[in-house]
Order: sequence, then structure tokens, then C-alpha cells
Amino acid sequence: MKKKLVGIAFLAATFMFGPIAAFSWGPEGHETIADIAQTRLDPQTQTAISGILGSNVSLSSISNYPDTLRYGPTDFGGLLSRPLAKDADTGSWHFTNIPVEESLSQTPTTDELNQYPDCDKQASGSTAQLMGDSVQDCIHAQIKFALSQLSAPRPVPSPQASEAESAEALTLWKDRRIIALSYVVHLVGDEHQPMHTAEDHGDAGGNTENVQFQGKLEHLHELWDDLIDKTGWQDQTPQAANALAQQLLADLDSLPKDEVASWISGDVEATINNAIGESFNISKNTIYPDYYKSRGSQSSATPLILPDGYQAQMRPIVNKRLQMAGVRLAHILNQVNWDGNGTSSANSGNQNH
Repeated sequence: MKKKLVGIAFLAATFMFGPIAAFSWGPEGHETIADIAQTRLDPQTQTAISGILGSNVSLSSISNYPDTLRYGPTDFGGLLSRPLAKDADTGSWHFTNIPVEESLSQTPTTDELNQYPDCDKQASGSTAQLMGDSVQDCIHAQIKFALSQLSAPRPVPSPQASEAESAEALTLWKDRRIIALSYVVHLVGDEHQPMHTAEDHGDAGGNTENVQFQGKLEHLHELWDDLIDKTGWQDQTPQAANALAQQLLADLDSLPKDEVASWISGDVEATINNAIGESFNISKNTIYPDYYKSRGSQSSATPLILPDGYQAQMRPIVNKRLQMAGVRLAHILNQVNWDGNGTSSANSGNQNH
């Protein structure tokens, strides 16, 4: 039921606040990534996550709340102690627009990523204030910050604090970990969507490039969000996401083990950064060149009519990005030190409540 409510919230946001192009991968994509990751979690990680969310709450069920929050209030399906107010300021946490004329390796360092404009300011807004978030306002920094929130130790009541103050501190700690976990799940998915990492002459990741595909007018960015399932967002279901996850997991089994292992061969910071480097280069070397080749001399004001085979042409890229996101999400969460001492290779640990 909670997953169905997430879908309803997405539709409400679409009609009330504008086009769905601002979302990423769509509900089905994020749920698919989370479902893949869920199957690859260590038992200790599974137990720790159940301690945060509850024993019957899956990663997929919390995977889309960061998008919901940008367009309306949400209590994360009743998991939070109180609803969060709509916070459009969190929108920039979901991407980093690197100009395609730049050169970025497949394995960029954090210093390299920090030089781009979206990382030159600090996070702001009500959610950042609640989380104590003062890191850069871009995707790789926000993933790492959310992981650091998972490592925050359970608050120890101060002798000077009242019972009510101690209870409020504990509630805030619990809420922050729920929010942080949801953002890790969601943003790891976002950074694997190529159009969340690149832009060309200020087109905001393809959001000003007009296309028409299978009779539908949309932006190039929106099309890439939508390539997983062209049946329409209202028809994307948790069942479809799980079925796609099972298909992609089966395909994973047929890949060479050393190939899959190479996706997670570095530490957590490198794993996060590499996803951005890969996505950027897919946009730079494949998506944008294909778009401009198809457009030719046609004015950008006229929607480019893409052939019906475009989805089949690009779907292998989409499928692999979903697979890599799921494998990496599990790897990142498995690196968290869940024993509550506040340390890990990602500066992220945890303590059950």
C-alpha cells in the first residue's frame, strides 16, 4: 500500500507542479535499483536497515521519497515522526551538470568533481537545516553526507537535558537516519542516469532539448528518465519493477564475475565518483552526438522526431546502468559499519535503535 501511495504522490506532483521531466529514472527505475540491491545486502546490513525502517519495509518502498519531497510534503510513508514540508531546494542534490566540452575521466577524483558550478555552493533549505547539512549542493557530496548521517551515534541523554529534550533528540536522530537512507538509495540511482551528470550550453541536462518519441512530446532528459517503461508513469508498478529487477539479476549471473567485481573494486568514495564519470562520458560520447546527428540542420525550436527504434537502441545502456546502480548501492551499504561506533571506509557507521 505504501508503494501505491508513492505513485499517487508522483502523479499529484505532476499535475500540480509541472512536468515530470524533473524526476529521474521514474518510480520503476528507482525501485528496480533498490530491489537489485536488496538481494545483495549482507545479513548484518539487512538487520541494520530493518532496525531503521522496520522489518517489513523494503529499500524500494523508500526509493522515491526524495523526488516526492521536491514537489510536496511527505512523511516518507509514515516512517517519520512528522511530515517534511515541500522543499524544492533539494532539487540540485540530484545531479551535477558538467559541460560536455569538458574532459572527465571514468574515474574522477572528488577534487575534480568539486570544480564544477553545481558544487560551488552549500546546501540550503528546510531539509538541509533539519539534517545539519552544510556540504556542497551537488549529488556526489550529498550521497557522502547522507552516508555520514547513518554513522551518527545514538544521542546520549545529557544530565542537564529534560526528559522531553532527550526524547526529541532521539526522535531527530531516528528521522535523520530514515531520510539519509532514502537519499542514499535514490541518489545512487540518479548518478547512474547519464543525463543527470552532463549539460550542453546550459540545456540543464537535456531539459531544453525538445524531442518527440512514439507520438509524445518531451525533453531529451525526460525521455531518458522514461526509457525504462514507455507505458506511462501511472502504469509503473512495484510488481513491474521487481520483475525487471529479477530479469536484470538473471542477466548479471551471465556476466563474467570479474566484470561485475570491477564495478565495486574501489572504496566507497571511488564507487560514488566513478558512477558520475561513466554517466558523463555516456552523455558526452553517445547521447548528445546521436541527438545532434539526428537533428542535423533542423532548428532546435522544432521537436526532433526520434525513430521508434530509439528505445531499443539505448535500452542496453539503460539496463546496464540500472544493474550497476543496484550492485553499487548494495556495496556502499555493505561497507557501512553498522555496529554504531561511527566509523567505516566511507566515514559511515550505524547503531540500531
